[in-house]
Amino acid sequence: MMPPKSNKRCVSLFAILLMVPLLLLGIPKNSNAAVVTTVSRANCVVSWPKSTWPYYELLNVNESISWSPIGFSYWLRTWSWHLRNGLFTDHWRSLNWQYTWRSRAYDTQDSRYIFWNVLGQHYIWENGFESALPMTSAYGCFAYAPAG
Repeated sequence: MMPPKSNKRCVSLFAILLMVPLLLLGIPKNSNAAVVTTVSRANCVVSWPKSTWPYYELLNVNESISWSPIGFSYWLRTWSWHLRNGLFTDHWRSLNWQYTWRSRAYDTQDSRYIFWNVLGQHYIWENGFESALPMTSAYGCFAYAPAG
């Protein structure tokens, strides 16, 4: 009596045929997009240095930042939309393309007595194409961002 035929070859072929489309869809078009982090922060009260006494002032900072946690530089562009009381766009800040490890669009003139929402649009330029990085939004000062 002969042992039953193994169907390992059939299973392997099926697994390969199933994995190829998943691998192709999972490969990012932009290889560096995975190493750039995007973040927005809203309603952050910070101590800002001054040249006169009391040598600092408290400012409200609303910002969107695109940055490389490993410190590599890329062509980055960042937009930061500031919505007053979360209802409508009051104003925005943007940066042109910069070859840098950190692109930061921020505003220190926003009133601390108004509730702000921040929407961030982040872009990277690579291989001759502009690619959108993940959009960000914030209603509080919760996210970590690099200092400076």
